[in-house]
Amino acid sequence: MRPSGFALGPLSPIEIPNDGEPHPLPLLKDVAGGLDGMLWVGNSGLALAEFGTKGNYYRPEHDDPTPTLGIVDGRRGKVLQTVPMPLSQNGKPPTLVGDIDARLDRQGKIFALFVLNGGRWFEWQQGKLPRETLLHPGRNGSWKFALSPNLKTVLIAHALSAGGVICEHYGGTPRRPECEERTPQSGAVADLWDVQTGRRLWSIAGTAYDFSQTYRPTISPDGRYALVSMPVGKGSVRETIALVSMADGSEIQRFNKPESYDFVLRFGPDGRSFSIDGSLAILTYRLAEERQKSSFSQ
Repeated sequence: MRPSGFALGPLSPIEIPNDGEPHPLPLLKDVAGGLDGMLWVGNSGLALAEFGTKGNYYRPEHDDPTPTLGIVDGRRGKVLQTVPMPLSQNGKPPTLVGDIDARLDRQGKIFALFVLNGGRWFEWQQGKLPRETLLHPGRNGSWKFALSPNLKTVLIAHALSAGGVICEHYGGTPRRPECEERTPQSGAVADLWDVQTGRRLWSIAGTAYDFSQTYRPTISPDGRYALVSMPVGKGSVRETIALVSMADGSEIQRFNKPESYDFVLRFGPDGRSFSIDGSLAILTYRLAEERQKSSFSQ
């Protein structure tokens, strides 16, 4: 619906092949409701799906009495497995998924990790029921995370940002003094956790000197490196991207991000290159061996 952007109906999956001509895929339906969310996993058509979870985003609104998560074959339009959305901690109606990531295991089945808005973390193996994990990575927040290729650990980025008053400014209107003040905040920028035991393996500490936004980290296919968005540092005006070792979280190199409101971090399939994809620019880097030390060059 325009101009408000509310939904008039459920999502419709499409496929865009290399020639760039999109074509519709079969509609996905479930008794719980319409398709309200989808995350493709791998490249064979498997995906995670939400059914009947976002009725309040429709116009007219509708109730979703049984919000449901599903594993689907998006290419064939088949729902392979569904489970009810786990209940919130206090027993009130089910809450929405705050963030989710998934990979294929060695058998080609989906392994997913997701966190509810209430702060409960669940793992889900295709063919089984979701299981609540022991993960408790601190206060509830807008976590962004990435599952490691071995499915045993998860890299969680925290929304570390400076404190202060956010004020909208219009031309000719003088800024209020409190709008210019920032209170630096120190803490964990990102940390690696064991999914099964809930134990933190290492942590990256930092200080945000200005308002900062956290983006989803990414891990190289061989599990050796990761890219993590870092908060605005002292004397800086923008966030940066850190290349870190997955062995201990040590920083290898730092990069500027492109001018963009939003961007995506991704490694190449062979793990020897990565890109920082913004809306106005895409920065690509390759891994170079110099003096027996790994570094990335643009």
